[in-house]
Amino acid sequence: MTPEQYNENLTKLYGLVSGDLAKDTIYPAAIELLASIKFRIRELGKNSAGGNIGNYSTKPMYASRSQFVKGGFKAGGKATHEQRFFGLKTVKSANKTMYLAEGYKELRDVQGLRTDIVNLAYRGDLLASYQSQKIGQYVILGFTTELSVLKRGGLEKKYGDVFHATPEEKEKYIAKVNFSMARITRNTIAGINVTAEID
Repeated sequence: MTPEQYNENLTKLYGLVSGDLAKDTIYPAAIELLASIKFRIRELGKNSAGGNIGNYSTKPMYASRSQFVKGGFKAGGKATHEQRFFGLKTVKSANKTMYLAEGYKELRDVQGLRTDIVNLAYRGDLLASYQSQKIGQYVILGFTTELSVLKRGGLEKKYGDVFHATPEEKEKYIAKVNFSMARITRNTIAGINVTAEID
């Protein structure tokens, strides 16, 4: 390789495959990081410190049909003290709600949803709205709807940090970015076709 070719390769270093360093190195690693965070929450029920997110509430409750996402709704349930004692006033809402003695945990259980772990996946919209976006030479992870931002705030107030990456997830992310940078740098300087290496 001539000195001129070597110089040209150094000059092209930050042009790389797409002309976009973040797209070629940071963004693929960020997509993997986000997938890892979602898997940890949904499948393992773990928080950002690596511990269990928590436990579902077993406080008795009434749930309406609209609160069910997978069926299992059966109207009726526990009568009020007034109804039992006086035998009157059949409350109209009795046919519109279902009494759940074990609370939110039972609401999930009767629908066949997981209750062994808290995985913050009920309708699925919260985790679906947790996405990545590249802006210039940065990649951000965040929620795409205002409702999801509010849900996150409430959930983390109750359970603590959940959506931030764990130290291990950060390490894997940094290692992948560094590996991509080193490979592209090495191949670019050597004059190797970096497109084939990335794709």
